[in-house]
Amino acid sequence: MGHDRGRALFDLLLMAPVPASGRPAPAEPVRIGVEDSYCSVPGVDAAFGEIYDQDTGNLGWMQEGIRTGAKKGATYANYQEIRIRQIHQTLDKYLGEHGKTPA
Repeated sequence: MGHDRGRALFDLLLMAPVPASGRPAPAEPVRIGVEDSYCSVPGVDAAFGEIYDQDTGNLGWMQEGIRTGAKKGATYANYQEIRIRQIHQTLDKYLGEHGKTPA
């Protein structure tokens, strides 16, 4: 990869509870190519793999949009998710939980 600004690594860590039999040996990393499916990785559920195939399939389009867009920067979740935060704040207010620290 080097310093190619048009490429990136996408790290995906699959976590599982420690089995009652004890902690297993550390997993070996699996590297797949850009055109490979996450479903091809041993131990990855097909439905889960398809979700990540969709997500990473969009990355190239997103990167192209960022490079060619007239906007000077990215819009982060702070702006995009303000409505979701507002709903939760309103619910907290109506439920009398406003200003309390979650348990």
